[in-house]
Amino acid sequence: MSVCLLDYFKKSLKSFPDKIAVTEYIKSESRVASVTYRDLDVYSSKIAKVLTQSGIVSGDVVSFQLPNGIPFVAVHLACIKIAAISNPVMPIFRARELSYMFSHIGTRLA
Repeated sequence: MSVCLLDYFKKSLKSFPDKIAVTEYIKSESRVASVTYRDLDVYSSKIAKVLTQSGIVSGDVVSFQLPNGIPFVAVHLACIKIAAISNPVMPIFRARELSYMFSHIGTRLA
């Protein structure tokens, strides 16, 4: 039996839904932001719904360019929820590097 991140997330969500799941420092605002497992579940489910409404299905590659933080985790979790392939790319990449990468990995949504 294999276990994936979603299994661990669901277990944590069930065991302690109101505990902090992710914390990030937002440098531009000089503040810390946190999200609970329950909130992260809601947030990632909304993203998963948008992805499926955009035509993303199991096995499709979804590329995203976000710094480490709550949105990054939520998008990755959303991809896992719909069995899409999460392809995070470094925020320093520009159009030239991105178009090259996307054309070679078959990105369905970026």
